[in-house]
Amino acid sequence: MIWIANPGMSTLEVEQRIEIAARRQSRLREDPNLGVEILVSEAALRHRVGGGAVMSEQLRYLAEVSELPNVSVRAIPFSATHVGLDVGLFVLLEFPEQRSAWMSEPPVVYVQGHTSDQYLERPDEIARYQDAGIRIGQSALSEAATRDLVLKIAKEHDEQR
Repeated sequence: MIWIANPGMSTLEVEQRIEIAARRQSRLREDPNLGVEILVSEAALRHRVGGGAVMSEQLRYLAEVSELPNVSVRAIPFSATHVGLDVGLFVLLEFPEQRSAWMSEPPVVYVQGHTSDQYLERPDEIARYQDAGIRIGQSALSEAATRDLVLKIAKEHDEQR
């Protein structure tokens, strides 16, 4: 996917991005205070990025990670019509309160674009994305139903090799 989006990127830059992603993933197991809630469209689970074998492996990994106590993965099925179809992809970063106010960090919304990224910090923008996250979550499957769906789709990718 990195080369598809950035065809001129060097192998070294791609490897560096992969290394950074791997380090972020390892933190989920190492830091129980780091919590992640993922709301993912069923479409993202079904796209055959890298082929059936790659997708099957990635989905099985997702199902495994979703069992960690600090990770929640919930899928929005094709059958759901939800505000996420209008809002698009975003990451809401919320930080724990610190003992002193000056050490605390306010929430931030990260919106990745094709040519640039945005970091939104204004309280009214944050509130709109928090509301969108809640509304998208209302359309999502439970964690257990999502894990079942993810493993079912992984099997489908295996069968289509």
